[in-house]
Amino acid sequence: MPGALDTLIQARLSRPAPAGMLALADAARRHHGDNVLAVIGYGSCLRDGVAPDRIVDLYLLLEHYGAMPDNRLLRAGNRLLPPNVYYLETPFEGELLRAKYAALTLSAFEKWVGPDTDNPYFWARFAQPSALLHARDDAVSGRLTAAIAAAAATLLTNTLPLMPEQFSARQLWTCALEQTYRTEWRSEGSQRAGQIIAADLEYYQRLAALILPAIAPGHQSADTEPGGAEPDDADEIHIIDHSRLISHAAAARHWRRRRLAGKVLATLRLMKAAFTFQGGIDYLLWKVARHSGVKLTPTEFQRRHPLLGAPALAWKLYRRGGFR
Repeated sequence: MPGALDTLIQARLSRPAPAGMLALADAARRHHGDNVLAVIGYGSCLRDGVAPDRIVDLYLLLEHYGAMPDNRLLRAGNRLLPPNVYYLETPFEGELLRAKYAALTLSAFEKWVGPDTDNPYFWARFAQPSALLHARDDAVSGRLTAAIAAAAATLLTNTLPLMPEQFSARQLWTCALEQTYRTEWRSEGSQRAGQIIAADLEYYQRLAALILPAIAPGHQSADTEPGGAEPDDADEIHIIDHSRLISHAAAARHWRRRRLAGKVLATLRLMKAAFTFQGGIDYLLWKVARHSGVKLTPTEFQRRHPLLGAPALAWKLYRRGGFR
């Protein structure tokens, strides 16, 4: 049902975003000018609102890398291991708002959310709700809609073999996010995936209902009976034919490989961000403290030389349970 799926995603993308998020999107666009094709907002500030003590998550999708302010080496890094991440502040209604924004070309974004990309860094993020804060034209909006549909379908396709024969949308999406969290360095607790799904359950249910018939062989849906998969998960469960999917064991091996590769890629992205993200060490420690309660203060040496200081800092955080 591609038409219904596109309609659902377009409606979600066009929902009103917090005014502070729009102000930060405009400020980010001014940094990159006409090279910006689209700006997307996502993450906790989209769900819970923008505040001075929070950092908004944005993605800038560009026409090309040539106009980026980075040197050639960092532009090459963005092509090989996207995205490059930057820090932004802007005044808004008497307060100072902050954002971190990632930048890559729209064509690269379309590639990285699709089924040919094995690492879930992109398709896990954009299977979740986001807001289209700016688009150059309708053609760009259409490409983004298709890319987000691909992200959701890719995530669910790779999660399905891990599920039992019968499951609810809540169970499917929670499993999917839990698997992707394990491919990165995450400071959130084990309940975070379930909380994110619960905050927007109806949208995830509708996505699953539209995507599963296209990707799950022998898919059926049924009313939830008493004692069924998830009594509070509306009134529908999904049934799939496991004999026409890869085995649970094979899927689990794929995810173990993704976890190993993902941790390596996450480390490399953090190293690259040391050259583009002003105040990156303080931001990371703030985020770890916010999600895990583990607080550390970096030394001036670690702030001035984040790559050299990061190993000792990371080891202290890991030993205290700051991330997993």
